[in-house]
Amino acid sequence: MKQITSPITLLIVLLMAAISLTSCMEDYNDPDSYAEMVLSNRAWRVVSSTNRHAYVEGDVFYFYRDGSFQTLRRRGLSEYGQWMVRKGNLLMHFTNSSLNVDIEAPIPVLQGDYAVLYCNDYMYRMSYNLRLVAAYDLSGYGHNHWYNNGYYSPRE
Repeated sequence: MKQITSPITLLIVLLMAAISLTSCMEDYNDPDSYAEMVLSNRAWRVVSSTNRHAYVEGDVFYFYRDGSFQTLRRRGLSEYGQWMVRKGNLLMHFTNSSLNVDIEAPIPVLQGDYAVLYCNDYMYRMSYNLRLVAAYDLSGYGHNHWYNNGYYSPRE
């Protein structure tokens, strides 16, 4: 009986090790993948800004899973572009810009529904900090669907 128990125990230990190393959660160990997962498919509202000429309280960022984004500004402006996270920095490119990266923003805090961005705005040559809170989840809505109907709600 001991001859059978020892190989079975070894097999169980090896299977558990293999399963733990190949889990679906491995992408969340990468900080960039985790940041993209937390930011994407959500609307983020600006709650404070250190530069009133950039974004102001109440402006909303929509980050979509396909890498596109939209901003709705209190002043009535909308901006569109592409986004990604690389080496802990949120990189944003606006569609009307000739720059490769318009805003590079290290993300020192990203916890659930709260984020802090240290923005280096290359288009306007200024730096500012933004504090964002997740306003709502965009799950269930199609990609590239811009929510122009309501300022804080994507409901149609």
